[in-house]
Amino acid sequence: MGGVLRESADQEYAGRAELRGDQVILDGQHVVPVAPMLGWLGLVRPELIADPWDHGGNLDTKEFAPGSTLYLHDDIGSGRFVIGDAHAAMGDGEISGQGIEIASWCDLTVEVIPATSPHRPIVRTPDAIIHLCSRFTERDAYTQAISDAVHHLGFTQQLGFERANALLSLIADLRVSSVVSHSPTYKLLVPSSWLGPIENLLTVEKPLLPYTPR
Repeated sequence: MGGVLRESADQEYAGRAELRGDQVILDGQHVVPVAPMLGWLGLVRPELIADPWDHGGNLDTKEFAPGSTLYLHDDIGSGRFVIGDAHAAMGDGEISGQGIEIASWCDLTVEVIPATSPHRPIVRTPDAIIHLCSRFTERDAYTQAISDAVHHLGFTQQLGFERANALLSLIADLRVSSVVSHSPTYKLLVPSSWLGPIENLLTVEKPLLPYTPR
């Protein structure tokens, strides 16, 4: 019903998508490249199950794709998580409210990293390390994602706040994952070559704290 532009939608639109190899044919005429991803990957939390937050959830991040690793902090030790909302293709922002929804088989490997510090979702792809944050306002979401990445870069390169912040502005890309949820999700992509192993960051004594202006 329109997503971001829902107030301009007069009626519901339901398109027909057909998978043909590495392409999706939409309504028999539009060709969309297949780029499979999961919209929902998160820990089970009784108070925050639908909307994305620090536990993961419906983050709708297209980097949840084959070859990626997601790091989540299980602060209540439940060990339970939910996956789903598979898409054959979806653009950043999910601006209309959905991608091309498909059924899928997913092969996942789950590992436990003991004694990690609290942190928000982090994704490692073959080329980048991505800090994700979902908050009730877009400004709070991207500010926290940037703050986490500055912390990570400063820790890895042994830089102070000001230098890490300036360097990040040259090498990182700030993007939106989803703006149609009650808690929009932003992501900051940093080339992997600038950052050390994520496990080193997650086991330091000083965790990724909530952003607080000086």
